[in-house]
Amino acid sequence: MTIKVSNFISRFYYFHTMLMKLIAIWLIIFAGCISGCKKASDDNLLSYTITVESANATGGITVNKCYLDLYNGKSFAYDEAKAHALNLDFFYYYTIASPPILYVRGFDDIRFCGASTGFDTVTTSLIDYASNYGVSAADFDNLKTSGDIDRLQSQKQIDWTGNEIRAEVSNLNDDSPYCQIFAFVTNNRKKGFFKILPYTTQVPATDKAPLTLVVKIQR
Repeated sequence: MTIKVSNFISRFYYFHTMLMKLIAIWLIIFAGCISGCKKASDDNLLSYTITVESANATGGITVNKCYLDLYNGKSFAYDEAKAHALNLDFFYYYTIASPPILYVRGFDDIRFCGASTGFDTVTTSLIDYASNYGVSAADFDNLKTSGDIDRLQSQKQIDWTGNEIRAEVSNLNDDSPYCQIFAFVTNNRKKGFFKILPYTTQVPATDKAPLTLVVKIQR
């Protein structure tokens, strides 16, 4: 009788140990699956850092990377921009007007480069002042998936009427930032946001006046 009980206890601990090992393996596999699913979701969001240069800087559009392709995270000077015309969203400019002295810095519809550039028939992209809708830097930093972009644009009621084709970056009187975060819809209808990092203000009109953009866009 003692031997049978001993055998039973040994078998019980053996099967119990095996079961615990199987459960541990299953939990590892399950956790890996969850991680993989989350990564697949995160992959729906593209993130870039882009530097753009003023179209009015010394050398003009042929030298300065003033043409912006948000979906692919690129900026181009004119010759290279021509090869990517269908992907272009906006061009960037900076100038100084007077009197009185006004600092003009912003993004404009790619078609307003003029017919001579060959971009006058490119489908327009849309841009709006997300900061004015209450989108904060924390909101931007928390964008992790494509769905997050849809939810944030909907939550903040960013209303696209089709007329938002240009935007000012700075205040005219002193070139200080007017808006830090912008919402956009590209010409291929991908939604996103970009944040403008701090920049040097009141540079000469012929300066490249570079802006660095952190872009988050739907794949």
